[in-house]
Amino acid sequence: MVVFIVVQVPIFAGLVALIASENPKIRSRSRTGVGLFFLIHAILHILFKDHPAHGFSAFISNFLIFGSSALWVAFLLPDWNERRGPLNS
Repeated sequence: MVVFIVVQVPIFAGLVALIASENPKIRSRSRTGVGLFFLIHAILHILFKDHPAHGFSAFISNFLIFGSSALWVAFLLPDWNERRGPLNS
């Protein structure tokens, strides 16, 4: 479990630092990166939930993992729809 945390913290910290960039393009891409990180993170937890070394079954762990993923998806959907444009174009 420690290995997973040690790997995730620097990735997340780097993405959060990029969100604070003064460059709008970097900010936008890093927001997408954080959203993808949370989404992939949640998917991996679902895929490995039955693995013997999976130690993230407490309510607070699941709340943070899946809640953050859901919030970022909700945050990114309007931006993604705006970039995609109308459905019938």
